Amino acid sequence: MKNVLMISFFAPPANAVATHRIAGFARFLTEFGWKPTLLTAKPQYYQAIDNELLSVIPPEVQIYRTDMIGRKYSHSGTPAGNLQKKPSLIKKCLVPAIKTVIRHIAFPDEYVGWVPYACKETQRILAKGQWDAIYTTGGPFSSMEIGYRLKKHTRLPWVVDFRDPWAHNPYWKGPHYHQKLNERLESKTVNACDRVIVTTQSIEKLYRDCYPAIPAEKFVTITNGYDPDLFENLNIAETSGNKFILTHAGWFYGPRKPDYLLKALRLMLDTHPEIPPSDILVRFIGNIPPELSILIAQLGLQNNIELAGVISHKQTLSYLKQSSVLVLIGGSEEKNEHLFIPAKLFEYMLTQRPILGLVNPGEATEIIRKGNMGESVLPTNIPGISDKIYKMYVAHKNNQNVYHPDKEFISRFNRRELSRQLAAEFTKLCP
Repeated sequence: MKNVLMISFFAPPANAVATHRIAGFARFLTEFGWKPTLLTAKPQYYQAIDNELLSVIPPEVQIYRTDMIGRKYSHSGTPAGNLQKKPSLIKKCLVPAIKTVIRHIAFPDEYVGWVPYACKETQRILAKGQWDAIYTTGGPFSSMEIGYRLKKHTRLPWVVDFRDPWAHNPYWKGPHYHQKLNERLESKTVNACDRVIVTTQSIEKLYRDCYPAIPAEKFVTITNGYDPDLFENLNIAETSGNKFILTHAGWFYGPRKPDYLLKALRLMLDTHPEIPPSDILVRFIGNIPPELSILIAQLGLQNNIELAGVISHKQTLSYLKQSSVLVLIGGSEEKNEHLFIPAKLFEYMLTQRPILGLVNPGEATEIIRKGNMGESVLPTNIPGISDKIYKMYVAHKNNQNVYHPDKEFISRFNRRELSRQLAAEFTKLCP
């Protein structure tokens, strides 16, 4: 059994999308000859926690947690560990201002305060045994500085995992003068490491084009995925009548927003007055933008919307299984949107529920099409979205099984299979 030190700021119990990828790898790598040890941050530095996620990682996986220079959160002890107190008016004004200052000063991101603590801890970890490889994942990309220093110190094979593009991320909203610095750090990382893992083939092509002097085989795609075991023993609440429930799970940011979905729902109800409005419920799981409630009221959809907020992962999966249709919302901007596959798509596909993808043409639409999982439509096409909702509503009310997901196709995204692929890359570098 070979040993790999895995470095990730986010890990269980962090209630964040980045948590699930590292947790899945840590869970399954031992089946393929690699024993992981995890270095991460202490839970008080996570904005939201879900203690149930701790059970995903086997007890034999050793986890080291460090402090950092940064904000601490006081968690309530609820399953999702959200902050329960409403912020005061002073905090509402002060916190955004502080975040803006930090965004301009902290580089490469606001988690740079973790680097000195993590680097110090790695020295203690490395002294305890024999190591064969180093793995770092980002964002946050401060973890890459930790990996770079370890690579220089140990000369061990170093695998970096870019869950999103770094210097070429269209969603990045930092100060413009950080861009050149990001490009330098990314170049330093890509040249120093031994393998670059990315999550889509489009991102792999992007990096191959950006670094033509680097051998193409250095860049490898390992997608996000799902863990079928997490869907066992879920408590699925009964729904009243034959209600048509559309559920979106995930965070809204940048051009990813629910505006077009809500406007399309309003159009569908206006176009088909024979549909009782009480038949339809749209549930949002995750962060709720402040302006969303205003839009809901303007459209007169207050009785059709449920804002579940940030909840535990297990409760999220239960809601997904309870739903009639699962909604995937991509960015409304066409440029570079094809690079991304929203991570939630992979858990959607395992529910066997129809998927409505509001996404631009790209790998996400291809997965939905190849897997025969549902419908795709441009995210800004309000009439098109309205028509798709109506089509899926009619199929639901008539108990028609329109979609027949390809189970063999879906199986390639099992986290056990993805962990096998990662282990294979480790083994190539350390045979």
